[in-house]
Amino acid sequence: MRMSEKMYTSRDAAKFLNVSPATLTNYTKHLEDNGYIIQRNAKNHRCFVGEDFGRMKAMVILNRLRGIPFSEAAQMVTNENTNIKEILQLDKDNLVEGDVPAVQNNAVRATELTDVARELDNIVQQVQEQEAMHKAFVHEVDDILTQQSDVIKQQNDLIEQLIRENTRQKKQSWLSRLLFR
Repeated sequence: MRMSEKMYTSRDAAKFLNVSPATLTNYTKHLEDNGYIIQRNAKNHRCFVGEDFGRMKAMVILNRLRGIPFSEAAQMVTNENTNIKEILQLDKDNLVEGDVPAVQNNAVRATELTDVARELDNIVQQVQEQEAMHKAFVHEVDDILTQQSDVIKQQNDLIEQLIRENTRQKKQSWLSRLLFR
């Protein structure tokens, strides 16, 4: 491995290879069982470089196109006499319409990323529109609740006024009866 070569985390490697982290771990164990060394960081986490991706892709190609079990494919790709580029070429040579190559070129990945970015932009726009609708709805509900609260206050004031008037009339009526008997 060259010192200037970019290193990738397990998460990044799994995304790049389009596999689950568990599958990536399975691939790396097959390679390491055959003496291949995958670099590790200070926390003892695996760090992947381009050569690692090539070997794992070669294992997948041998398994998929030749039916070779992963354990044997790992033995083959860790052998110093094995030409990994030739194995990777097998994938391109046996590509069927609609098939996804195990190793994609950068232009295809860039197009996919552009499509994903466009889709994400659409989703963000939809979310923003929904947020605007939600804010308008909350504002409308708030206005209605404020109006209802004002009506209730007016009704309570009217009820209190009626109670006071009724109480005053009762007091007058009692006094009238007492005085005018």
